[in-house]
Amino acid sequence: MTEMTIKEASQDQKWLLHVDGSSTAQGSGAGIVITTPQDPPGCPAYNHGEDWRTPIIKWIEEGLLPENRWEAARLKTRATRFIIQEHILYKKSYTHPLLRCLSTEEGIHILQEIHSGCCGAHVGTRILANKALRAGYFWPTMKQDAIRLVSKCEKCQKHSSLIHQPAEPLTTMLSPCPFRQWGIDIVGPFPLAVGQRKFLLVAVDYFTKWSRQNPWPA
Repeated sequence: MTEMTIKEASQDQKWLLHVDGSSTAQGSGAGIVITTPQDPPGCPAYNHGEDWRTPIIKWIEEGLLPENRWEAARLKTRATRFIIQEHILYKKSYTHPLLRCLSTEEGIHILQEIHSGCCGAHVGTRILANKALRAGYFWPTMKQDAIRLVSKCEKCQKHSSLIHQPAEPLTTMLSPCPFRQWGIDIVGPFPLAVGQRKFLLVAVDYFTKWSRQNPWPA
């Protein structure tokens, strides 16, 4: 007699597609993450279709403009700050070399590498966006994406210099009428004056801030 081991049939596991964002007439800002059955850390799926760069490239290379004349005028003005070299769109800069234009998904991936990659220092939003610029990259929403990335970083939220005390309502001290509450103090000593006076007796009304001073002997 032998012992038989029954192998249970495993059900087919499915891949999961997570979408975060929305689409408008000006374009889409959806972020897409695909999770496999083995559940890896994350696999960003980039949209290599049309994005914010497409109208600029079409105008520079093919001379195509939107049908709306106002959008066409804005595109002409905006496109003067861009140039195409070897089929890659670059943005002209006064303080940096030519900046390579990226899609929003590619830009977020660059920010993640700068912020929390192997050489990441978990810097703030302003420094994070400036580092991406100095590295030679550009996309229109880089500052907003840097703010969202830092605000969602768990380590930054735990170790940032924030006030962790619980909020309390403000307690206001009110004086209902003048001369109801006073403050009295003795100031000095001062150089000796007439009548052996070397101190001042100061009285202040808390409501009107009216004060009265009288010299006081030693």
